[in-house]
Amino acid sequence: MRAGRGRQRAARLSTAALLQCAAIGAGSAILIVGLGPVLLATALASPVLYSLLGSFSVLGPMIAGRWLRRPGVVLVTAFVASLLAVPFTALGLLAIPALCIPAATIEMVLGLSRFWRTGDRLAWFGAAAAGGAAIFAISLVVIDPRVLSAAVIGLTLAGRVLAYLALGAVAILAERALARAGVPRLRPGRRGETDGAG
Repeated sequence: MRAGRGRQRAARLSTAALLQCAAIGAGSAILIVGLGPVLLATALASPVLYSLLGSFSVLGPMIAGRWLRRPGVVLVTAFVASLLAVPFTALGLLAIPALCIPAATIEMVLGLSRFWRTGDRLAWFGAAAAGGAAIFAISLVVIDPRVLSAAVIGLTLAGRVLAYLALGAVAILAERALARAGVPRLRPGRRGETDGAG
């Protein structure tokens, strides 16, 4: 019974956590919009190259996951970023599932592990790989069928998974940098409290 109540408390996001998700999501949206023309040209030229470069949009949600260590923050940050980017990207409303489905996959894998309590790296990178597989599945729908082949499919899958793993590592570095910079960090399971540098 106590464990159930503890999980429910951890699942709620405080106002402070939501504000941090919104800030990270807004920064992600600016990058998505700013790099949009380059990524669109890359997507038209090479699905394989795009699988490596286009995955960067999940970096903000991943940083939120590492920094805030609360269920829901990856998905909330992805939703904010995609919603803000919708009017300014070629994807339009498709930006929402393109960001939120991989984020939800990451959340699901992390939720099945002890990551939110322990920060387990194996679980973190497993979730990142799962997110890469999810965005790969989505990308198959939009890739021009004329360029699809076994090689393109295999390389695109590898590109997505490797890109997400690399971004997962970058998120860890960002977490350390924020801590060294003295950015206040919310304490796990305590609403509205911070512990200084984390």
